[in-house]
Amino acid sequence: MVWMINQFIAIIPARSGSKGLPRKNKKLLAGKPLILYTIEAAIKSNVFKEVIVSTDDHDIINLLNDKEYKSVHVDIRPVELASDTTEMFEVVNYLIKKYRIQHSNYITLLQPTSPLRDFKEIKKAIRKFKNSGKDALISVVETNNRVLKTCLINDDVLIGIKSNELLFKNRQSLPKTYRPNGAIYIYQVKDLLYYQDFHLINTTTYIMEKGKSLDIDDITDFEKIESILS
Repeated sequence: MVWMINQFIAIIPARSGSKGLPRKNKKLLAGKPLILYTIEAAIKSNVFKEVIVSTDDHDIINLLNDKEYKSVHVDIRPVELASDTTEMFEVVNYLIKKYRIQHSNYITLLQPTSPLRDFKEIKKAIRKFKNSGKDALISVVETNNRVLKTCLINDDVLIGIKSNELLFKNRQSLPKTYRPNGAIYIYQVKDLLYYQDFHLINTTTYIMEKGKSLDIDDITDFEKIESILS
C-alpha cells in the first residue's frame, strides 16, 4: 500500500466471537450478512483510500473473496487479538503498525453493528470533521435526558451526580443529553499513537438521528432492525 498525506482509511472490525449474539457479523439481516451493510456503505461513500476488514472469521474472509468486494483489503486478525477481552485500540494499533499507515492519515472506525448508518452519514461525518479543526470525531445520538436526575445515596443522603438542582427540574427544562452510538469514529493516526487511547479531549461530535443509530447487541436489537429493513 502507498499512503499519501491526509488520506482516510476505513477499518471495519469483525471478530468471530460474540456473547450477546453469536456469529452476529455474518448473520443474515433481511437476507444479507450484517457486515456487508457497513462494507457497502464504506465503498459507496467514495471517501476512503482503503477499506480494511479485520477479522478472524473464515466465513467472512471467504465472503469477501467475491470479486464484488475486490477493493476491500481483508486482514486476518491474530488469535491474540480476537478474544472477548481484546480492546479495540489494540486492533487499530496493530493495523497501523502492520501496514505502516502514515501519521498524517486518518482512521475511520466503522463497526458492523450499526447497519443503518449509510454512506451519506459517513460523508457528512467526514465533512464535519474536516471543517471542525478538532483532533477526532465521534457520532452520537440524543438520549433520554432524565439521566440528569440520576443520583447516588451516601450516608442516606440523596446526591445528584450532575447537581442536586437538576433532580427537581421538569424534563422539558433539562438540557439535551447525548451518547456515542457506535457508528462512526474518526482519528488522526498521530494522535492515536501519541495518546495510546481513543478518548481524546479535543473531539467534535456528529449527531445522528435515532432511526439510524440503532446498534445490534443482542437478538432483540437484531429483530428490531430486521423489521425496519423488511
